[in-house]
Amino acid sequence: SKVDLKALVIPDDNPITRMKAEQLMKEADLTDKLKAQSKTGGAAGQVYAKGIPYFIVALEIVNLQRTIAGFNERHGLGYKGTTIISAITDLGVAIVNASNFLTRETGRLAIYTTKTVIKLPASAVRFLSAPSLGLHLERNLSRLKIAGVVGGVLTTAVAVWDTSLLISAQDNDAAAAMAMVALGTGISTFGSLYTATFLMSPLGWLGLSIALLGFGLYMLFKDSPMETWLKNGPFGKRPDHNGDYQYLQQPHKAWQHFINLIMNLRIKTYPIEQIELSDKLRWQLQGQGVTHGVCITSNLFGLSPPEQQTLRFHARQAILTSTKKYTRSTRVDPPATLSVDQVDPADAPLISQHALNNGHIFFYRYNKTVPSKDGKFWPGPTYVYEYQAHFHTRAQLQIGEHTFPTPPLSKEEEAGNPSRVPTFTKGEFWWANEFGWEQ
Repeated sequence: SKVDLKALVIPDDNPITRMKAEQLMKEADLTDKLKAQSKTGGAAGQVYAKGIPYFIVALEIVNLQRTIAGFNERHGLGYKGTTIISAITDLGVAIVNASNFLTRETGRLAIYTTKTVIKLPASAVRFLSAPSLGLHLERNLSRLKIAGVVGGVLTTAVAVWDTSLLISAQDNDAAAAMAMVALGTGISTFGSLYTATFLMSPLGWLGLSIALLGFGLYMLFKDSPMETWLKNGPFGKRPDHNGDYQYLQQPHKAWQHFINLIMNLRIKTYPIEQIELSDKLRWQLQGQGVTHGVCITSNLFGLSPPEQQTLRFHARQAILTSTKKYTRSTRVDPPATLSVDQVDPADAPLISQHALNNGHIFFYRYNKTVPSKDGKFWPGPTYVYEYQAHFHTRAQLQIGEHTFPTPPLSKEEEAGNPSRVPTFTKGEFWWANEFGWEQ
């Protein structure tokens, strides 16, 4: 049977026609975008399919954590605010990009973030494009694109700020490297406005390469604490008289920080059976209930007469956990990661104390229960935990008016005056523990 065919002809300038045409154009544009990221696409799609967007999210999370942990008193509120906003913006853009990739740019978030909010003039697009170099400036800028540019601009500003701080500290080679980071970040940010050929535009890859090279050189050339002291202390060619290290022009401050840089201080816990003692002393200590000895040694004990030295030492019962990670590729015994869990919030009673040639040994009784060796066995890596009795410690040595250890050079003002009673928390710059002290 034949069916009558009816056709409705609508003029091109009809509103319904224009709406349908715009819808088809958006769908075609979306299809073109998805082709480069699909599993059956080219190299860029294969890279995306392996999880590049999610890897970038993980990097941005680490960047945010490191940013917050790296703050000190040299960084004012403006610097901290700009840095945090920059890191949060970069993380947010990375998360949205990963979400859009996961939903193939069809979800509500994708529709909102990819909506064009700025349309550049055609003349500007032609002027700033370089087809021979593969650079095609995008005319339509979405909300997500603008957010990425804002984050990149803030990151560039932070790198410029860091450069100025390094210059003030006379760390010129590291400052030049950080300037490369700023330049590369700026170029990469500007390059994000161009059409991506392989994840990024050629300009973006150029900027990223410069930034990564600069960061590598920064890590290589950044001054050590001793170099900072030599450049900004009393013997520097152009000492810092007005900046963050001007306090090093004070002789007693310069001397104290220099000694802190060359001192060594070690704290070690031993079962009494492993300590070399006379039989008489060993029987005496064991009769008093001693189970462990905590040794503290330092080259500072020979720096001045004993009557000018005041040693403050605190020890609390704890458990030392040794963690080893085994995988299928493990061929040798892996290095252990050590951690301390304090099991008694009060200081352990001191039973006896004896002097050594370069330090002291304190004797305590350990009366807590130590867990047995155990592990966690997953389909992937295996973790083995070993536990042993331990004493969590804090030590401070005062020689005359000077207290050791001394806070790091960059945290002189943040640390304040020396505390005479430890809190057994992080950030105690005036105290050393069994793992050392912050320099």
